[in-house]
Amino acid sequence: MSVNLAEKFKLITLTVDDHCDLCEKCVNHCPTGALNIVNNDEGITLSHNVIQCIDCELCSDSCLYINRALQTCLYEGVVLPRVLKGAIPSEWKKGKNL
Repeated sequence: MSVNLAEKFKLITLTVDDHCDLCEKCVNHCPTGALNIVNNDEGITLSHNVIQCIDCELCSDSCLYINRALQTCLYEGVVLPRVLKGAIPSEWKKGKNL
């Protein structure tokens, strides 16, 4: 697909740096549910669904560790939910009840 078409879709990809401690600020500020924390037996993951993202910038405004980028190439992996950060329960630094 062309770069122009990808830019018109305004798909935003997110990354988080190593300092992210899964505090959920970004999740709590996301108005569409594009960011999600999943807590299960395998651990905790932060994921991003690019299709639900409306580019409101509330996630990056609420957290210094979120990096946003405009996706300029469309491929199947872009539109699938993607894990941004994961931790096993013993690594969760915030001490929340799991």
